[in-house]
Amino acid sequence: MIKPKSRYAFSLIEILVVLAMLSILMMLIAPAGVKVVERVNNYIAKKNDQKMVDKLQFQAFLEVAERNASAHTILQKFDIERITSKGLIVKKDSTFE
Repeated sequence: MIKPKSRYAFSLIEILVVLAMLSILMMLIAPAGVKVVERVNNYIAKKNDQKMVDKLQFQAFLEVAERNASAHTILQKFDIERITSKGLIVKKDSTFE
């Protein structure tokens, strides 16, 4: 009676086949991974751009507020109510009829 041969390890061909299949899968998956990295980098760049725009808008707002405050002080000093869009000065005590 012949005993069946027991298997304790994989053969060299089986290991090579598995490695070949893994390498093919990696070649298929790699471009998708590169696209994900590009999308993440684009998202981060857009967020940084938006933060910079927000910062510049805030600085512009502060600059305008500072100029308006100093202009308001000057108008009060000379009793000027407002300056029209045509550049006419309206004093506080003058009335329109």
